Amino acid sequence: MTESRAMSMRDRDCVDWMNDHDWYSIDKERDRFVLTEKAPEEARRSFEKWKRINNLDWKD
Repeated sequence: MTESRAMSMRDRDCVDWMNDHDWYSIDKERDRFVLTEKAPEEARRSFEKWKRINNLDWKD
């Protein structure tokens, strides 16, 4: 297994926040995803991990 494939399998939980469309929306004004109040804690952790992996320094 290649390193990139191993990385993607290990970190696939970083997109769990996208499992339910009620958990996120797109803020067109700021051109980014945002979590809704309906997002459970595991979706919030997943979203933070996704931001870290993608070097996104969003503070909201």
